[in-house]
Amino acid sequence: MADIEKISGQDVPSGGGTASTTPTATLDFGFGQGIITITNHSSYTNPNYQVSISVDGSEIVSDADVDHNLDTGSDSLGDTMAFSDSSTSANQRTVTIKAQEFGDNVQSAALTLNYTPTFTAYRYIRITNTGPDKTNSGTSWFAVNDWQLFTGAGRSGTEYPTTNLTSSSSETGINITSGTPRNSTYANWKAFDSNITGTRFWMTSGSDKYLQIEFEPATYSTPPIIKSHRIRVQYGYYILLEGSNDGTNFTELAHARVNPSSTSVNTSGTLDLG
Repeated sequence: MADIEKISGQDVPSGGGTASTTPTATLDFGFGQGIITITNHSSYTNPNYQVSISVDGSEIVSDADVDHNLDTGSDSLGDTMAFSDSSTSANQRTVTIKAQEFGDNVQSAALTLNYTPTFTAYRYIRITNTGPDKTNSGTSWFAVNDWQLFTGAGRSGTEYPTTNLTSSSSETGINITSGTPRNSTYANWKAFDSNITGTRFWMTSGSDKYLQIEFEPATYSTPPIIKSHRIRVQYGYYILLEGSNDGTNFTELAHARVNPSSTSVNTSGTLDLG
């Protein structure tokens, strides 16, 4: 600024301002969907966060592609951001996050996080209706019109179940279980009959709002590797996708909001994972 003043002969602003605090964050990622949670969000005044994700030096997710959630008052940004990663590269991703808050401040230094897509074969794969904190959303409805599982990324390869189900065990080697449906009209297998708009699995009460597919060992000595999903939800909030090999101990695979444009606990949308 002093050099500019000497050249122009004019008074110039002193410039400056202090940099915003560098953000701290956690990252959950699975099957093409990621959620970033800023853990020092409360230290900012009306902040804005900038996110960029790259692989091998090329950006694959820009800030414009990131869903910046609002806080509970809907008058400023909240502490979570969601994104989709559709890159076919199996290499490690680099996530950079910067913060800038309201007032006489400049953008913070960048926080760098990393993740690498992984795919694992599980005997049990389960989806659960949850809230943002991943706890089971017992106060909302849960209805799934259709759930497709694929062996290839981007909804390609072999689709499971390989037939349109007519009962929870109509396909050899496949078993469907769930929380208690509202009644027989909304049986759990109807999420796998490929009738996307005419039928659905639906439960309206209880805290066990889950739907699960099992690859039975008598048919599948090794469960198939599932690399992508399409889940059409009639009623839901956040979907928690988990895998297990014993039916008791589950590993989180993805956690994604059903409809990014809504904060309702009873909303519809299509989740493309992986």
